[in-house]
Amino acid sequence: MNIYDKRKIIFNKIIEISNHNKIVNFIMYHKIIHSVNNNGYFINISILSDTLTDQLYNLVLELSENISDSIEQEIKDINIDIADAKKYNIPDTNIIIKDIKINDFSKQDKININRSKNFNFD
Repeated sequence: MNIYDKRKIIFNKIIEISNHNKIVNFIMYHKIIHSVNNNGYFINISILSDTLTDQLYNLVLELSENISDSIEQEIKDINIDIADAKKYNIPDTNIIIKDIKINDFSKQDKININRSKNFNFD
């Protein structure tokens, strides 16, 4: 994969990540020129060296994959709870679970779902 494709992937995948602490640490550690405002940190990835772009690409992929892994683990935990309930003969009236897989949603819906975890809607 060429460096331009990696930059596009960084740009597209970074919005899927809810916690950017590792990315901010990466920026600070490598002393990458950036600007900061109320919306976050901004860097011009088109001027990063190929080495830094590769490292940032790998970091962004790792962080975005962890989001998918944690969602899949939550689904597995729900399925285990259902199996335990059946094993101990807990009546179904006590369990109200609708099993919806994250893969059933569109890409934009997945992004919105992950972003919504940052807010508390009362």
